Amino acid sequence: MSTPTNNKRIELIDALRGFALMGILLLHSVEHFSFMQEAEKNPEVFHAVDSYVNGFVTFLFSGKAFTIFSLMFGFSFYTIINNNLKKGIDFRGQFAWRLVVLFLFGYIYSAILLGEILTIYALLGIPLIFLFNLNKKVLLWLAILYLIQIPTIIRVIMSYWDTDFNYDWETVGALFGEAFQVFGEGSFLEVAEFNLWKGHKAIWLWAFYQG
Repeated sequence: MSTPTNNKRIELIDALRGFALMGILLLHSVEHFSFMQEAEKNPEVFHAVDSYVNGFVTFLFSGKAFTIFSLMFGFSFYTIINNNLKKGIDFRGQFAWRLVVLFLFGYIYSAILLGEILTIYALLGIPLIFLFNLNKKVLLWLAILYLIQIPTIIRVIMSYWDTDFNYDWETVGALFGEAFQVFGEGSFLEVAEFNLWKGHKAIWLWAFYQG
């Protein structure tokens, strides 16, 4: 007879995480895994088909998939820390080590994928360690502060002084333009060299400017 265990997985969380991963995979697929350019000899009929497919997939998953996956990351952090705390174990040090491993894995992975996001999760996961014991009201206000989209508010306020203000999208555009050129004409080493430095700059700027 098997011994009952308290380490039961929450099926709803696994289902949500699976939905998010599927959505992210589909989004990366229609975006050609960050190489967002159509083939020059693409048959004309597929231009319309691609447009409809891209719009459909984006409507269903863009934003939703990444948001759910991020929420699952935070939920997993809380579950791991809280479950160990009940056993009298402070797991925050080990979680910090996991973030270091995640960052290293993501950084290596970023050599072949410009849109890699694991390094962002690893770096943004660090504040969670220090926020865990914070008062719930303080956490609520911090959540509200991030949910109101500060970059967008800055853009609106700055536009009153400068109607052309829209962050430095020219730099972002130049970086992605260089990326497409390197991806299309460069060697593997040139692609890796770009992704491991300029690629991260492009992704972080894009993420911040998008809120």
